[in-house]
Amino acid sequence: MAVAEEFWRPIVNDFNPVGPVRPEDVARFFVDRQEGDPTRSVLRLLERSFLDSIWQPRPPYKVLVTGHVGSGKSSELMRLGQALAHDFFVVWFDAEATLVTETANHFDVLLAMGLTVHSAAGES
Repeated sequence: MAVAEEFWRPIVNDFNPVGPVRPEDVARFFVDRQEGDPTRSVLRLLERSFLDSIWQPRPPYKVLVTGHVGSGKSSELMRLGQALAHDFFVVWFDAEATLVTETANHFDVLLAMGLTVHSAAGES
């Protein structure tokens, strides 16, 4: 393990003691942001793009959501998924939790995504 990684891992873990947030945890842990937050407006554009795609097939709006660990990226995307669940079949897939990231390749990712969709379809 690299020296920097050895130094930062316990610090990052101190700020994330319960592990990654799951979709069912969002309502309990999520702190709403102000309307003027650029992250919120970008995700609203993405939501609108998904909803518009039902009636007008066109290339979807694309967004890159970035930020440091614990900044709310996953929580925002889970809330977006919950908002779209009435109109879309939403599946949450966490490659980091599902795969051994050090050895996974693109086939592993595709297979894991397919298995996750199959499992979610069986539950609904």
